[in-house]
Amino acid sequence: MRLRGLICVLFVSACGAPSVSDSGVDSGRSGEVDAGGRDAGVFIDAGLPDAGGTDSGVPDAGELDAGLLDAGLPDAGTPDAGLPDAGSGRLVVFTGSSNGQIRTFAFNPVDGGLTSLGAISAGNGSSFLAIDVAHGRLYATNEGTNQIAAFALNTQDAGVQLINRVSSGGNGPAHVSFDRTGQFVFAANYNGGTVAVIPVVPDGGLAAPTQTITMLGQAHQIFTDPTNRFVYVPCKADDEVAQFSFNAGTLTPLNPAAMSTDAGAGPRHLALHPTQPRAYVINELGNTLQTLNVSAAGALTPVQQVSTLPSGFNSSNTTAEVAVHPNGQFVFGSNRGHDSIATWRVDPVTGFVTLIGHTPTGGQTPRHFSLDLSGNWLIVGNQGSGTLWLFRVNTVTGALTSVGEVATVTSPAFVGFVELPL
Repeated sequence: MRLRGLICVLFVSACGAPSVSDSGVDSGRSGEVDAGGRDAGVFIDAGLPDAGGTDSGVPDAGELDAGLLDAGLPDAGTPDAGLPDAGSGRLVVFTGSSNGQIRTFAFNPVDGGLTSLGAISAGNGSSFLAIDVAHGRLYATNEGTNQIAAFALNTQDAGVQLINRVSSGGNGPAHVSFDRTGQFVFAANYNGGTVAVIPVVPDGGLAAPTQTITMLGQAHQIFTDPTNRFVYVPCKADDEVAQFSFNAGTLTPLNPAAMSTDAGAGPRHLALHPTQPRAYVINELGNTLQTLNVSAAGALTPVQQVSTLPSGFNSSNTTAEVAVHPNGQFVFGSNRGHDSIATWRVDPVTGFVTLIGHTPTGGQTPRHFSLDLSGNWLIVGNQGSGTLWLFRVNTVTGALTSVGEVATVTSPAFVGFVELPL
C-alpha cells in the first residue's frame, strides 16, 4: 500500500407520495418519469448480461474464509449499534448538502411521504453525515473549513444542536463515521489525502484528532467492520482500499496494508455483507463493482468484477454509492450519467453477484442513496436535479418500484433513513 499516498410493509398508491420542496411546499411532481421518458419504477434491462463484467468463477467451498462478519449495514458508513429492531421506531430522513444545510423529514410508512421538520445551518460543505442514535449525536463534514462538526441529536423530535467543531485532520473531508462504541469519530479527507481518528468527549463533542495518517490518494470513505476490529478506506487516486486493525483508538496497517483495484478504477465506497465474509467496492472511474473476500484477519481480496452499466451504454458515467440489502440477498449501486440504480442478486453460498437490472432514479446525478433498516424502502438523493426519489423494495426479487419524487433539496449529497425510538 502507498501510505503516501439509516416500517412496515404497506401498500403505496400508484399515484405516489406528496412531495415537499426546500420551502416545504408540495412540488406536485410525484411519480414523474425522468428526462428520458423512462418509467422510474421498472427495471429497464432486467435479465440482461452485465456488459463487460468479468466473473472469476464460483469459488470452491474452501475458498470462503471462516465467517468474520456478524452484522450488516444498509449504509456501510452509518453504524446501527444500539438501534431498535427494524420497524419498531419512527423513521426520519436526514439530508446533507453542499449548501451547508442539514434538513430533516418525518417519513410516512403508509404512502412514503416526507414532511419537513426543518433545517439548520451545519457548516460549509455538510456533504456527509453520521448519525449515532444510541448516544444522541450527529456528526457532519464541513468540507470548506476542513472540520468535523458535532451536534446533539434529540431523539424525540429529531432536532440537532451544534456542540463544537474540530479539525478533520486534513483538507476536504468527504466522509465521516464513528466506531461501534461511539467513543471515536473517523474522517476521510479527500483533498488532503489523510484519515484521522477523533475522540468523542463526554458531552458528545469532539477533541482534536489523536491520529492522522497520510494517504495522498483521495481517501473517500472510512468505517469500521461490525466487530470494530477493522477499518477500511477506499482511496480513489491510489486505486487501493487501505485496511487497518483498530484497537483502543489506534489504526495500524494490516499486512498487506491495502488491496489494489485495476489501474484507473478509482475505488470510492465499500459495503460489507451482513452474514458472509464478503465485501463490495464500487469503482467510480472504472464503472465496476468488485466482490471481495474478507479474511478472518480482515484482509480484502478481489474475487469477482462486473460492470455497473447496461450493455450498449457508451456515454459518460461515474459511480457513487454502494449498499447491501439488510437481508444480504441484493447489492445496489448508483450510476451518475446513466442516472440509475443497478441491482445485483447475491449468491447465498459464494457471495458472488449477478445483475438483475437498472432502475432510473428519476433525476440527475444520484450521488447518495440509502435503505431503511427493514430493507423495504430505498431513497435516492439526485444531486444534479435537487430531488429526493423514493422506491419500495421487493425484498424477495430485489425490484425497485417508484413512489416518486418526495422532496426537493438543494444539491443533496447525503440522504439517510434514521430510526428513532418511539
